[in-house]
Amino acid sequence: MRRALSALLAVVAAAVAVAGCGDSGSSTTVPSKAEYKTTYASLNKQIDAVGLAVGTAINKSSGKSNKAIATEFSDLADKTRAAAKKVDDATPPADANIQKQQAALVKGLNTAADDLDAISKAAGKKDFKAAGTAAGKLTRDNAGVANPHAQLNKIVLGLVPAPVKTTTKAATTTTAP
Repeated sequence: MRRALSALLAVVAAAVAVAGCGDSGSSTTVPSKAEYKTTYASLNKQIDAVGLAVGTAINKSSGKSNKAIATEFSDLADKTRAAAKKVDDATPPADANIQKQQAALVKGLNTAADDLDAISKAAGKKDFKAAGTAAGKLTRDNAGVANPHAQLNKIVLGLVPAPVKTTTKAATTTTAP
């Protein structure tokens, strides 16, 4: 059971880009875009750090006990929820697109936290089927974090994701004489 759950979590690792925790103060005044850029830059680093922590937890779950997996994913769910709260507490500038992407990111982070909790609970119950369902849902729900996060990085920080490199090889065929 432990190996099966660990293997399943390893498959999910490539698709996970979940959120992080960190500090961000809430404000009663609407910040300028420049002020928000400073706030968001800090949040972005924290989001990236938690996403890395989730990926690492998944990749290194092989050989861990179900109890250890349950504890680790529960902790990650808590950190993801804390990140969602910090992003939610950050007051965006008067820009509808930034406000929309920030709200979507908060929603995505909370959904990912629920998925991480479901993995934790399934591991705690040694329920491989439930763990597989939760891991699959985490993979599907990843877009709810990745897309608004990428959009905020682009809009606020001016970061454009690197294009995905693809390589193609010429097809070769062999025919028998």
